[in-house]
Order: sequence, then C-alpha cells, then structure tokens
Amino acid sequence: MEKKLQHGTALTVAGVMALIAAVMIAVGLVVDTQWNYALLFMGAFLLVIAVVVFATFTYQESVFRKVMREPLMELNVTGTDLDKMVQENSDAIRAQNLLSLIIMLFFFFIIIVVGLFLGPDGRMMSLMMLIIALIISLAAYIITKYRISKIKRSTGHVVISRRGALVHGQFHNWSIPGARIDKIELKPSAGTKSGTLVIEYSALTRTGRNTAILNIKYPYQYEPHVQYTVSQLQNYYSEK
Repeated sequence: MEKKLQHGTALTVAGVMALIAAVMIAVGLVVDTQWNYALLFMGAFLLVIAVVVFATFTYQESVFRKVMREPLMELNVTGTDLDKMVQENSDAIRAQNLLSLIIMLFFFFIIIVVGLFLGPDGRMMSLMMLIIALIISLAAYIITKYRISKIKRSTGHVVISRRGALVHGQFHNWSIPGARIDKIELKPSAGTKSGTLVIEYSALTRTGRNTAILNIKYPYQYEPHVQYTVSQLQNYYSEK
C-alpha cells in the first residue's frame, strides 16, 4: 500500500492559504487602517477556499487509499505506448487548466470592476482581488508545469479500481458525489500489438460538468485482465 500522501502538495497549499487568511483577518480586526474592510473580506474569502481545498483533497486521499487496496487491474506501461500516453495526458491537462483559469479570472474581473465604484474600500478590494488574480494565474502556470513534469517522469504504473484509477502518478476519482463514468471503450489488441482502454468520466464543478479522458495502453497479454476490468466497471456503475 502507498504510504506517501498522493495529495500532500494540495493539503500543504491549503494550510498555507489558511495561515495567510488568518493573518489578514487578524490585521483587519486589530489594526485601525482604511484597509480593514478589504482585509477582512479577502481574509474570509481566502479562508473559505482553504477549507474547501483541504476538505476536498482529504476525501480524495481516503478514496485513493481504497483504490490502492482494491485494484481490478495493475500494470506497467513502457516504450512507445508510454510516450503516447504522456503526450495525450499532457495535452489534456493544458487545455483543462487553461479553461478553468479563464473562467475563474472572468469572475475576478467582474468583482474588480464593481469595486472601483464603491469608494476607497472598494478600490482597495479591487486592488487586492487583482493581486490574488495574478497570484492564481502564476499558481496555475506552476501547477500545470509541475503536473506535466510529473507525468513525464512517471514510470507508467497504472492501477484501476471500481472507484478510480492511478495513471501517470495522477489520481482520477470517479466515485465522488456527482461524478460518473460516461463511457468505456475497449480497442482490443491485434496479434502482438497493444490495445487501448479508454475511460471517459466527468464530475460536477462550479463551472459545470468537467470531463476527463484516460487512454490506457496495455500489452496484448493483458487482454483477459482488461476485459474483466471493463465488465466489473460496467456492472458497478449499472448498479449505482
């Protein structure tokens, strides 16, 4: 069983955000300045985000542990099959993160514009929101680069369970409330050529239903294991 935290970075980030939020709220309550309202607002806003992030990834970590204990199939992808998986996952992460960032920045833009018409406190709030938007943009860039770098360094270890899958060191959880497997497609191996298992799943987010596609290459020797895995996934989700 995995002992290292799969979501340790996210939990650490949540802790740092909560600490910064606490400092902002404390300064807003204790120090008498014209920025009190803005500090309290931004501190509370950041604290809510930190709590949500911590709760979300704590749950994800618990599900990850169950996946590792109850695998349907486990294999190591190598060679050209691994290269293709790396490229496909990297492209998907870039597109998904960029779309999420654009939507988030749009709402920040609205708050910034409204704040400009609310007097000194409002303008200060707009400035704080602009700073946070820049920090989030930088963080999104760093996180994207980190995730892609992690994929490129991956060993091709794949674990598939009824609840989720570990692919390229990334955990995909389709057992959270509102999540579902939308499509399972099996492209069987031909002769000694590798086959492909395609799992498309989606989850509800604040911007709607977010979809992810996993293309998992497998050696022809794994054909019976893959067919068993597909049947188990289909049976499990037909019962939900």
